[in-house]
Amino acid sequence: MERHAIGPRRLHRSRWRGWLIAPGVALLLGLVFWAALIGPERRPAERPFGAGLPPIAAERAAPPFPEADPIAIARRAEIAAEEARLSALRAARLALEQEVAALERTAAERRSPPVPTGPPFPPLRVLLHHRANSPTAADAAAELARSLRASGIEVQGLRGAAFVPSTPVLRYFHEEDQAAALRLAARLGPGWAIQDFRAWRPQPAPQTLEIWLAAE
Repeated sequence: MERHAIGPRRLHRSRWRGWLIAPGVALLLGLVFWAALIGPERRPAERPFGAGLPPIAAERAAPPFPEADPIAIARRAEIAAEEARLSALRAARLALEQEVAALERTAAERRSPPVPTGPPFPPLRVLLHHRANSPTAADAAAELARSLRASGIEVQGLRGAAFVPSTPVLRYFHEEDQAAALRLAARLGPGWAIQDFRAWRPQPAPQTLEIWLAAE
């Protein structure tokens, strides 16, 4: 079998083809290697939807908004209803607090009769009673007597008693002395009780009041 000899021209074309194919293969291998290196994490950032389009075109090309979630809508409605209920409860509580405050003021006014106003105390004779055999009670009575005398109220005397009330008491014996008793109790301070002793016999002279200090 005879072999045909390759002419110089044919050999020259074969060499040119080899030189052209080799760089293409090398370039292809380089691209594959580069893609393997950068991986999916190093891909260039995707452009936002509609980027590069005019505003009107981008708006028309934007996908429609998804429909609202019915569960979220129901949840928002429940929250709104609960907030409305709490607001109504707060308003009702405020109204009740105001009503209670008004009732407390009315009750306080009823418990404390108005103190008569007018000129300084009329001439009064005050008898001051304290617990007998109690140095502390005697000292308190002496101090109160000094304070009353400094105010122009006559203190006829201090008397010890075997039994004294648990609450400080101011007694009057004539109807016309009630206003003076109220004013004196207001001057002595809170916590004093007023006792009507008009039925007591024998009655002392008018403008006579008795102060009874509480047990010490």
